[in-house]
Amino acid sequence: MYKFCLPILSVLALAACDSDQSVRISRSVEIDTDTSAASSKALKVISALQCPSDQGVLTRVGSASVDGQTCTYAGPRGAEIQLHLVSLNGESSSDALMRFQNELVPAADGTSAKANATVSTSTDKDGTETATVTAPGVNIATKGEDASVKLPGLNIESKGDQATVRMPGMSIEADGDRAQIRIGGMVIKADDKGSTITAPDGTVKIKANEAGTVVQTQSGQAVRATMIHIDSKPAPNAWRVVGYEARGPSGGPIVVATFRTRDRDEQAIVESVRELVVLNVGD
Repeated sequence: MYKFCLPILSVLALAACDSDQSVRISRSVEIDTDTSAASSKALKVISALQCPSDQGVLTRVGSASVDGQTCTYAGPRGAEIQLHLVSLNGESSSDALMRFQNELVPAADGTSAKANATVSTSTDKDGTETATVTAPGVNIATKGEDASVKLPGLNIESKGDQATVRMPGMSIEADGDRAQIRIGGMVIKADDKGSTITAPDGTVKIKANEAGTVVQTQSGQAVRATMIHIDSKPAPNAWRVVGYEARGPSGGPIVVATFRTRDRDEQAIVESVRELVVLNVGD
């Protein structure tokens, strides 16, 4: 049987018990295919960045650095984008990208606006416990083994052995000892006999069971990574969305474009950032 652990419930419940605490909702999406055969297309090795004056909704600020390693762009509503050419010099791409993530995510943090929350609990005659947590944009209800969680961009419904999780770009369906997970174009199917993972373009397929694991890939190694952190209740003047898009050969150099925006519709910015990275090293 698959069990879904929801530590966010405890966090929200603690916040709701004290009206002076803020209720904060943030979510991150990370897709990291570091040094895996994510595509049969080879990415280019470059020594200097291409920094066009305009790319999608982005406009370059000033000139590229003299050494061609960095350039800066501006986007709608004061969005800030920086393009970096990162030489790995024997360092793993994961470690290099973690430094960018550590710099970006605190930038999204800040003191959230105060929000009133209420908690109610009860126990039926048969001993079934019921609990409800409500706050602006938050609704959590549990009854016995059943649970319902509704947050901005996240919906979880659980009844006995069945569970459904929905959020942008991801869905999870579980029924007893069977589960299917979709993340973008990636599909993960699992049951008590084993599991199968298939990449969007079919270049990576993993089958695992008690007899062992088989990994099938196409040729070509590359770094393709995306990180997006969204704060649904940012403090005044704080960034609502931060993240990066990174691509490059597995041994480097890799191109990393970081972005920060207060815009509620970040899709155009994210797409322009991706186009900028693809322009430099390919898709």
